[in-house]
Amino acid sequence: MKLSDVVSTIRSANSAGAPLYLWGAPGIGKTAIVSAAAELLGIELLTLRVNLLEPVDFLGLPAPADDGQRVKWLAPDFLPRPETRGILFLDEFAQAPQATQCAAMRLVDNLPESWQVIAASNRSTDRAGAGQVATHVLSRFTHVDVEVSRQDWQHWAAGAGINPAVRAFIDFRPGLLFSFDAKTVQADRANCSPRSWHRVSRLLPTLTDATQLEVLTGTIGAGAAAEFVGFLRIFNELPQPDAILADPVNTAIPREPSALFAVCAALADRSRTLPANKYPALITYLTRLPVEFGAVLFTDVLSIAPAILTVPAAGAWINQHKEIFTSSRA
Repeated sequence: MKLSDVVSTIRSANSAGAPLYLWGAPGIGKTAIVSAAAELLGIELLTLRVNLLEPVDFLGLPAPADDGQRVKWLAPDFLPRPETRGILFLDEFAQAPQATQCAAMRLVDNLPESWQVIAASNRSTDRAGAGQVATHVLSRFTHVDVEVSRQDWQHWAAGAGINPAVRAFIDFRPGLLFSFDAKTVQADRANCSPRSWHRVSRLLPTLTDATQLEVLTGTIGAGAAAEFVGFLRIFNELPQPDAILADPVNTAIPREPSALFAVCAALADRSRTLPANKYPALITYLTRLPVEFGAVLFTDVLSIAPAILTVPAAGAWINQHKEIFTSSRA
């Protein structure tokens, strides 16, 4: 299931009070999507790393009861309270010992009605330390397999301010958004994933020419790093967005797909701070692009600056190319 569909599934399960279990490879965004769902629902998010807890953490500490003859259990103060509403996120669930997993079911069975349980973990085939989950524990959840979607990632990345060079490269080489092979990751130590590309975006402005390739290799792997560094040379040699917008009629349109992706990403990023009086210039240049690339650029700009629809030419372009526009980055 795509991450965008996971959000709607979480919202549906929340209204039904149904526990969910998200399964997926390392680095694809399971934790981030639960956080995004809680924000959309406007409720609290309480995250517990189950693999760092002991069974007693879910039961509480024993203390003498008031009659002095029995024991009562003092629940830890991090557990949900009935007067609040939220999602209890049990992360790294399958990495925890089975005794801890079973103890955590006390929460699933006794959670306040205003709270929803969501568990998540990698699969045992991912070689990420995930073990077996007891069958009676599995039966308490509705299970969802989470997949990587380039369209979803690009939509998120445009709003999150991911470096435009990273976004352009993923459009050019979509297969490198996620390239996880459990058999080789331990030897290579790094692989491409939404999480590692997010890290590349943060690292990129800090790297020198001397360190760039080595650091990127340690973040996304040798092959992807070499391709990305080569792509950066193209990206950095293209006209700057402000130069394009200063003369949108006469500025040359690149011919190579890699350069077109780079220009689209740079212009989309510029739209983040673009004055409204420059929107017509952006639309003018966009309409000169090959239609498929115009659709990619328009999709990104809409997620960043939806006010661009106030430009009459923008609506006209969408109506003329609606089929391609709605299927861009499919």
